[in-house]
Amino acid sequence: MRVTENIKAWKTLLALSAGEGFFSAAVAVDKDMAACSRMIGRLEADLGIDLIDHTHRPVQLTASGRALLPYAKALADAHCRLEEAARQCLAMPIVVRMGIPVNISRSSVFDFLKRYERIDSNLRLEILSDIDHQDLFEGKADVAYLPYRPPAEGLRLWHIGYTENCLLASPDYLKTRGEPLEPKDLAEHDLIIRSGRNYPTTKELICGEKRTPLMYKRIAFAGDVLTGKEVLLAAEGIAVDLSFYICRHEIEQGRLVRVLADWHRPPWDLTIAVCDERVTDSRILNFCRLFAEYEKKASAMRLRHMHKFFLERDLNSR
Repeated sequence: MRVTENIKAWKTLLALSAGEGFFSAAVAVDKDMAACSRMIGRLEADLGIDLIDHTHRPVQLTASGRALLPYAKALADAHCRLEEAARQCLAMPIVVRMGIPVNISRSSVFDFLKRYERIDSNLRLEILSDIDHQDLFEGKADVAYLPYRPPAEGLRLWHIGYTENCLLASPDYLKTRGEPLEPKDLAEHDLIIRSGRNYPTTKELICGEKRTPLMYKRIAFAGDVLTGKEVLLAAEGIAVDLSFYICRHEIEQGRLVRVLADWHRPPWDLTIAVCDERVTDSRILNFCRLFAEYEKKASAMRLRHMHKFFLERDLNSR
């Protein structure tokens, strides 16, 4: 950026017009003296004229410098009005409709919102469930927290990270149908899977570098998370897509248990998405950027906690 485009440089020139030298000017513009001197020097070089007379102490403006003062003041005043207008915009209430998957823990979302109130206290979040990227194009939501990476055309995306879940079953189901010991054993079992428009359907299982096709006897249920959880608790099949956090209490109570330890569906590619047409809204963009940064850490922590939980449980059961 040319120094002539730097509002600080012109404010420094205005401060020097008081005739109290670089020290007072530096205090006025909240810069050190060396930085102020460099800005004035570059301003003179860009304009091709001398703005200050270095033969006087403290320094004085030249005739050219004094001639530019009214315009520098007009620029500084306009900048102040612009900043004030921006503050007024920030004070306007705004409601952001954000889709968050049911499978995602809400605790980190609410924790972030409490912190974000200090940045933009007039932004309110309306949380919607099971929103996909097409809902953004259809105007049903402003922001979408997605368990997959959508096509980037027409969208601004923020990558949160990858996470995984485990296969779950009820003790009653395993008592009746037996426990699968290898992925191929699922060919004798009924499965509960998550399905929906644009939802990444599970077609394989992963364990480290190993991959195997997902086999099953029949699909006991395919649909939303909450109904899938009820079907799981009713001992109707083995769940492939339900997250640890949505089933945490039932796992702790022993009502649900992990099966095929270390195997899981392909990792979820967690993404924040907003339509390009909303990119001009700086408040929404700032919210998305900071939320993605915060949720990236929270998601990684949840994954570590899940692994730690099952590791400790496995050790205690020996």
